[in-house]
Amino acid sequence: MQLAPQTWRVVYSVCGTVLFNLGSVVFCSVTKVLLPRVVGLRTLFGVASGIMLLNVAGRYLQFVDDNVSNKT
Repeated sequence: MQLAPQTWRVVYSVCGTVLFNLGSVVFCSVTKVLLPRVVGLRTLFGVASGIMLLNVAGRYLQFVDDNVSNKT
């Protein structure tokens, strides 16, 4: 990424954001079909999967930040 022009860095960032957000929507839509029609269970699953996705994304960003700060 360091060699990419500033414009492309922004494009890559926006692309990653869109893929993350739309990917989570598709994930929830597909798993909704697989779960039984119990509102409490679906709600719990939605909240848990959202927390998991945010945790993974946060760990990824922290990893990237740590590696960038070590190289500069």
